[in-house]
Amino acid sequence: MKILSLSHFWEMFRKPAQKYPLSVLFSFMFSFLAIYTNHLDYAAKEEWLSAVISFGFGFLLSVAVDLFMESRGADDGKKSLSRLLVLAIVGISYWFLFRHVNEWLGWQEITAILMFVIVLVGIFIAPFFVKDKFLGFWNHTVSLVARILTSMFLYGVLFLGIAMLMQSVDFLFEVTIDGEYYFDVWLVLAGILAPMYVLSGMPDNWNALEKQKYYPTILKFLTQYLLVPLVFAYFVVLYAYTGKIVFTWNWPNGDVANWIIAFSAVGVLTYFFASKKEDFLPYVEPFKKLYFWALVPQLIVLFMAIGIRIGQYGVTEARYFVVLAGVLLLFNALYFLFSRVKDLKIFAFSLMVALLFSMVGPWGAVGVSKWSQMNRFEFLLSENNLLVNGKVVAVDADLVDYNDYENIYSVVNYLASVHGKDELKDYFDEKVFAEDGWYYGPDSVLELMFTGNRKSVEGWARGRYFNNADFCRENGCLVDVKGYDFFLANIYSYDGAKFNGKDEFGFTLGIDGNELVFKSKNGEQRFSLNHLLKNKNDSVPGADLTFDVDTVDITGKLEIESLSLNSGSNSYVSGRMKFNMK
Repeated sequence: MKILSLSHFWEMFRKPAQKYPLSVLFSFMFSFLAIYTNHLDYAAKEEWLSAVISFGFGFLLSVAVDLFMESRGADDGKKSLSRLLVLAIVGISYWFLFRHVNEWLGWQEITAILMFVIVLVGIFIAPFFVKDKFLGFWNHTVSLVARILTSMFLYGVLFLGIAMLMQSVDFLFEVTIDGEYYFDVWLVLAGILAPMYVLSGMPDNWNALEKQKYYPTILKFLTQYLLVPLVFAYFVVLYAYTGKIVFTWNWPNGDVANWIIAFSAVGVLTYFFASKKEDFLPYVEPFKKLYFWALVPQLIVLFMAIGIRIGQYGVTEARYFVVLAGVLLLFNALYFLFSRVKDLKIFAFSLMVALLFSMVGPWGAVGVSKWSQMNRFEFLLSENNLLVNGKVVAVDADLVDYNDYENIYSVVNYLASVHGKDELKDYFDEKVFAEDGWYYGPDSVLELMFTGNRKSVEGWARGRYFNNADFCRENGCLVDVKGYDFFLANIYSYDGAKFNGKDEFGFTLGIDGNELVFKSKNGEQRFSLNHLLKNKNDSVPGADLTFDVDTVDITGKLEIESLSLNSGSNSYVSGRMKFNMK
């Protein structure tokens, strides 16, 4: 095959190296550093992950910028300046975002994802910031997607072949080939060969794309025989649901918004594929004329559904993007319905503008969501008499409405995980948010807000066990705490470190050889683990993992959920404890 010939293989590297040198450099650096990181231990991998992400981002950004400069006919000097700008942007992104990847909160993850999606969209739209070039944009998009899919198939098959070869050597010659080397092969194929294959297929003359007549046969078949009928079936279902809303006068389910977005995205993609003049079947042309008219009523249902959800639970990043998607779809629908020029580039342009709008500022996804949830948090506190002069005053959890309790937990969990625990510290006088404090999650915040049995038992089980099924033992997620005053979940020890007991309890938990060591402020107790060693590769009954604690100041039951006994300093134990103070 020509695609596998040596001359083609050489050309696959030569052309990208000449036209996109910085992109090639980023591609090689990404792959080589990823391979190096692949063979490090876990802690060292975390240190290098930020650099790997930065090189991946730099590759996409440099491709988009190079395509823009090349399509504009820029000289070598301007291209060099643009590449210096790319290096500066990657450096700034690394310093302010990517280097903290191991400490990322939710908002940082969202920002990073948006950055990657924006530059990816930029690769498609960068060469066409010119009026009346929508046919060239269509040809470039279809060609690029086809080349990406071809590379995925080609090098996917090649990876499977190499992996089978390595496995056969492993089996026949009894040579142990670690799984890391399989991943190395994948990194070379996906990080170097596949990108070079895609870049080598970039057009040399961007203006010529505007006159290209070619329409892939498989795409024509896909559009008229599969996509158009599928979109029609989608709308039959959606309009049947809309009819149900009208006749029963029931408000739409909030989840229907996601279905409308998914169906609409397929419809927009179908419209895009069918927009190029071609000899289609007779029903394709009516589809192009009626699609956006049919879409508008469904967008109204979308806004109703997500509006109800926001009214109940406030704005989160996910709901923000549902609204943004609805606005984006409505804008495109109105444009193609009433604009005299049907420029296909508007799809990519409007998407890029929307993503940029949502990424930064108080109007962005993170800013709006934080504002909404903070207001909701204060409202819930005020409604339940938990807020006095801007500070939280603890109340008996039994006096709080069940739904309000759940909503408060949900908001606290959201704010702590997405925006950071410091967003909550101004509501409390206690210094629980200090680096040496005992803050470990939303549960510890709720301990400052509520008193009573439901807070200490039912609240923990409802929040902690619902979200972490790993703590469910043979009796399910219910914990019988009758006869005990206190209950702590998620206690753990790694290399003998303290687990998350509060200071007044003073617990430590560790492993010494084949013994589990429990220490309280005034006592120590050791438990032999020898009975577990003979079954170390099998599951054991819960009774074998339960230990009766009885020291000078504490009595209770320590229930182990997971245990790892290794030589050296890699032992690990985790579990939960119900107890009384003497």
